[in-house]
Amino acid sequence: MRHHHLDLSDKANRLWEKDVLAYPATNPDKDSCSRLSYAELDELATLNSRLLHQLQHLSSQRIILLHFDDHVDNIIWLWSAVYAGFTPAMSTPFPRSPGHCIKHMDHLNKLLHHPICLTREALREQFPETTPFRIVEVECLQAHSKPAAVLETDETDVTLGAPSPALLMLTSGSTGACKAVSLTTQQIMAPDCSFLNWIRLDHVGSLIEIHLHALYLGCTQFYVRTDEIISHPLKFLQLIQDNRVARTFAPNFFLAELARSLESLEAVNLDIDISSNLLGRHGASENVIVPGFGMTETCAGCIYHLDCPRYEIGKSYEFASVGTCMPGDTTRASPREVGNLDVRGPIVFDSHYNDPAATAHAFWPGGWFRTGDTGFIDGTGKLNLSGRPKDILEAALEEAEIPGISLGYTEQVCVVYQNSYYPDDFVARSRVLAAIARRIMLMTNGNPHILPLPAVERTTLGKISRSQLRADLESGKLHAEQVRHDEQIRLYQQHIFKAPETLPEKIIMEEVAGVLKGPTGTMGVESDLFEIGMTSIGLVQLHHRLQERLSLDNKFSIATCMTHHNIRGLAQACYRYQEYNPVVTLRLHGSKTPLWLVHPAAGEALVFVNLAKLIPDRPVYAFRARGFAEGEPFFTSIEECIHIYHTAMKKLQRRGPYAILGYSYGGMLAFELAKVLEADGETVQFVASLNRPPYVSPRLRQVTWTECLVSTSYFLGLLSRKSFRELLREMRDIPKTEAIVRLIDRVDQSRLIALGLNEKKLEQWINVAFSLQEMGRSYEPTGSVAHMDVFHCDPLEFLGVSREEWLKRLSAWQDVSREETKYFAVQGEHATALGPQNVQAFYKTLRHQALAVRGL
Repeated sequence: MRHHHLDLSDKANRLWEKDVLAYPATNPDKDSCSRLSYAELDELATLNSRLLHQLQHLSSQRIILLHFDDHVDNIIWLWSAVYAGFTPAMSTPFPRSPGHCIKHMDHLNKLLHHPICLTREALREQFPETTPFRIVEVECLQAHSKPAAVLETDETDVTLGAPSPALLMLTSGSTGACKAVSLTTQQIMAPDCSFLNWIRLDHVGSLIEIHLHALYLGCTQFYVRTDEIISHPLKFLQLIQDNRVARTFAPNFFLAELARSLESLEAVNLDIDISSNLLGRHGASENVIVPGFGMTETCAGCIYHLDCPRYEIGKSYEFASVGTCMPGDTTRASPREVGNLDVRGPIVFDSHYNDPAATAHAFWPGGWFRTGDTGFIDGTGKLNLSGRPKDILEAALEEAEIPGISLGYTEQVCVVYQNSYYPDDFVARSRVLAAIARRIMLMTNGNPHILPLPAVERTTLGKISRSQLRADLESGKLHAEQVRHDEQIRLYQQHIFKAPETLPEKIIMEEVAGVLKGPTGTMGVESDLFEIGMTSIGLVQLHHRLQERLSLDNKFSIATCMTHHNIRGLAQACYRYQEYNPVVTLRLHGSKTPLWLVHPAAGEALVFVNLAKLIPDRPVYAFRARGFAEGEPFFTSIEECIHIYHTAMKKLQRRGPYAILGYSYGGMLAFELAKVLEADGETVQFVASLNRPPYVSPRLRQVTWTECLVSTSYFLGLLSRKSFRELLREMRDIPKTEAIVRLIDRVDQSRLIALGLNEKKLEQWINVAFSLQEMGRSYEPTGSVAHMDVFHCDPLEFLGVSREEWLKRLSAWQDVSREETKYFAVQGEHATALGPQNVQAFYKTLRHQALAVRGL
């Protein structure tokens, strides 16, 4: 019953002149390829279908698992199974571990209802002796063939409402047991020249986007082994040139390798003329590379972006969007904010074969498929991906460009990476360990388990089997590597370790270990607290613990913890109170121009800690307002504040160029500082405001102390969005004391404790913030600076303005900028732009766009 299956013979009459061409691995030249015409493929598939029917106990409802390592074998036996009326399932590479291999086969055997596995004699050794499969080698099948009459097919049994699978594609199983995605003819037959493929045919893109697409359009197909392309990336372009290839595809990691090769001397002697800026130097058209999104469950690509990179250049995007859906399909994600990505439409699968639980979990009501990815849809309807939650840490490590890492893998708080340093270089090993730990601590606030390995295997698409790595870790298979790693770290600690000498140093070391949830033996008294993973929340917790443990009064401030980066310096500072210092040194060293960060209306510099941890190459200083310590007066005017900040700045950086960034309220102070510096004859090469217009709105002039309390508490993460909205309505005009009591009852108590706050400390913090608010009520900018940059995201909610109106207000910075103002969209909303979930994206925009444009 071939009615529900793919049918090659229906198109045979108009395809006979086309071919499937496969390049041997030994000599992949145009003239030495093996050639299989579509007519020959049809003939072979017909003959082989008769052989398959001779297998005993094989009914028309059985599944055939195709396990081959050759493109042509996969194509021939795929169509042979289809012609015989069976459902082919494309096998993926077996796990190398015997135990995992058996587990994988047992799972497939049950999932696919005891399939027959078709393979070759040369591949038989890949199957363990205890394999549950009934294995049939094609050589044996052909040797024992018997004459058979032409098969008659029954075309009468048609159930249009329930199409049977045309083929089954196995998911990668990178995060657990694989699933079998059922793809029907209706999904696959989508609406040109030759096609090139070099990825295994167990990948949905290879089978559907290349093989079936080319077949449907009547195009020649070229195949080359994966290892030939991986080992010689430029051969990919040469094949495209020689064979006039119109369509192929490649994963991101290979495109990066190709880019590196094109930039090397290897490209000099290539005669490439194919129709991104890099490829353009070799004759390519602007949109030769088309970004897309797809999964096995969507028959490969279902979303494409045909206007790349012109669209991204016009929008000043750093990353390419993936475009819009194919006709008939729909996607949904949050507008302008990162959210879950769902897809539905005629090409989306409707079930995981023989797995109703997985199927139920895969869909939302209304037929929306949960892709597992996250992203947002911009104002023009184009989808922008941000990755999968489980991949975010891996991306963070890759973005960090840590020397000593050549490959990375992350799963929750466990990091396995392939090292590129000498195995016994304990200094390099420890530096990599610290760099990874800082990156993960920033995102998870927890210490990761980190293990380097000599090799971390990836598939041709750059994927890692997370489930197998996790199993190897849990089973003890990697124990020897763990012991070696621990010993190298111990040697390094012995090399640099300086033990505490005084009681305060011992106490502080214990409390630091308690905050970081790590043993004291891994740090010395001169270890940099930020280098070993201290976060902004951790600093507040440490400050609170030390106040109690060492009986320190309120003159011991969080700023003291921020300014003194190691245990020895902090121990000395605990009993040596200094006068108010407006500068907090977040990073002391670096060869590039220092970056000065100006606090928001909350007055504290803590908000910048996570950002500073991402900056590897320049000193970073932050201002904090006066008034946090007991008895310390508030600022009385903007002029006084700017004078104090300017004086402190000149002590640490005597000459320009200067770079200043103000967050919200700090944007106003950054502008005023830049004016004073320019009046001194200094060059201010970068001055920017993060989400603050130059002119104060009437609504901000009306903010009460209670509203300041609620807004600042939300900014500090003490209130949920719901509680924030409710309290703004409920408490606008009530007295201070009652407002504090009501708010304390509604805040996240664990967060309150983590910040070391109580009613009195929170009230003092709000007093500082409100004093800043009051002295800025009548502010109107005068004069100008050379140039002003603006970072923008969603406005403060209680202002009640649209994003469009907010952008209009921000554009007023042009009034006080002598050169053209530059604008940069950033993730998140006003209170979360520098939060853990958005700070990495903000830093990338700051570094690669804003500072780079200004020559910094």
